[in-house]
Amino acid sequence: MHIKKYVWLLVILIFSTVIVSCTPKTASKGDIMPEFKEVIESLYSKNETLKYTVDDENGEDVTSMFFADTEEYYNDSNWNEIKKYISENDLVINKETIGNDNKRIANSYKFKILQNSKNTEEVEIFSVLEGIVYYDENKKITDVDNAKLSNNRVNASCQIGNVSLTSSKVSDSKACFLVSFDLMKQNSNVLCDFPRYIHRLYVDIN
Repeated sequence: MHIKKYVWLLVILIFSTVIVSCTPKTASKGDIMPEFKEVIESLYSKNETLKYTVDDENGEDVTSMFFADTEEYYNDSNWNEIKKYISENDLVINKETIGNDNKRIANSYKFKILQNSKNTEEVEIFSVLEGIVYYDENKKITDVDNAKLSNNRVNASCQIGNVSLTSSKVSDSKACFLVSFDLMKQNSNVLCDFPRYIHRLYVDIN
């Protein structure tokens, strides 16, 4: 990374994997995306070296509440209730590591169930965002680069479109990254009957 003297610098790359599953509302209660299950099992391993947290839509840590509310579901392998809890509360699961050269790396995992306007069909979306934050010796964020969405995979009758990528410095120590998109019919500019999908990632270097 090239750093200019006296200039704030931050380089953020967001790589996102998006998996979409579209099913009737009567889908099996036991259905679960393997990628989602893997993240939940890693979270519940409570491995201190992995540094997983559960955050709400404002970036507040609600990990303890999540464990208290879902532990019974997890012990019973009730993945459907865990999915519903995460989706209804608009939660994300984050994992952070501290790299060399004043670098903070964050991975954010989100699972969301969207309903169509007639409430007859639902779509399940699992997305992964990675943010890399650089800061100075005083732990102040220095600059923001554009977010990047890549490596998306769609497994449904709809595909993602109208993708919006934004990144901003919320404070000297906190940055926010946002990826949003519409669901569209395959090989078409026609929107599917689902609301716009939004995934926020907050990175706090303190």
